[in-house]
Amino acid sequence: MKSRFIIILMLILALGTFSCTKKQSNLPDETLKVSEFRTIPSFKAMFLALDKLEETKLSNLPLAQVIPAQKDTIHYAFAWGVLSSDAQLAIASKNQNQLTSITDQFIAIAPQLGLTQYGYQLRDAVKPEIKNRDWLLLREVFYAMQTSVDTLMLSNNRELDLTFIYLGSWTESTYQIAQLIAKDYSTEKTRTLQTDAWEDLAYNLNLIQNKYKDKTPLLSQTIELVNTIQNTLSSGTAEALTLEQVETIIEHTKTLRELYLKS
Repeated sequence: MKSRFIIILMLILALGTFSCTKKQSNLPDETLKVSEFRTIPSFKAMFLALDKLEETKLSNLPLAQVIPAQKDTIHYAFAWGVLSSDAQLAIASKNQNQLTSITDQFIAIAPQLGLTQYGYQLRDAVKPEIKNRDWLLLREVFYAMQTSVDTLMLSNNRELDLTFIYLGSWTESTYQIAQLIAKDYSTEKTRTLQTDAWEDLAYNLNLIQNKYKDKTPLLSQTIELVNTIQNTLSSGTAEALTLEQVETIIEHTKTLRELYLKS
């Protein structure tokens, strides 16, 4: 058991090394500067509920190849977020083939986001453990990688890119888990979908639209969909949703995916 924790620590440190190459800007009292962007919650909390679901149900989720609809930074960032979510779904279902494919896709798009070294580190850390089927270690490595990416993005004032990474991860997590809930509906399960993330995403996206004078149809449609998802979640009673509301969330998260990914 001790050796397991040593391995996890070594892999986390290895994945975090590159993110520390540029020091974050601090205030005189050494506290971090307050960004005008909101900090978006990690999608990790939603995955805690997956432990209660059967592996057979998770293995039936359609985790297709992630291909950005356009070759620009925000589409690649969205794709990175989707892959982050899909990696955790593949780990939860203990699907070696899916996780190998997802790792290869991370490596392929990493250069477009300035994350080439992360791709190589991920390959070296993950592929041996996929063969060993060490699912606990794999889960921690992928979470550690995303934490390191967050740190890198924030330290380099890349909040815009990070917002789209989180948009991708929350869209995919919500879309896939909402589908599971709809197939075996209960009000208790719908509470898994409740989060402040969509409100924070809407705030950041509106900030991007105003700050960068971005009036493109893509961003306007994205903001509209994110607001609709947030409003649907807020309309639940006692933090629970009806089946119809869950299906509405599935519809809108699917539309978001189709805006940024090729079908």
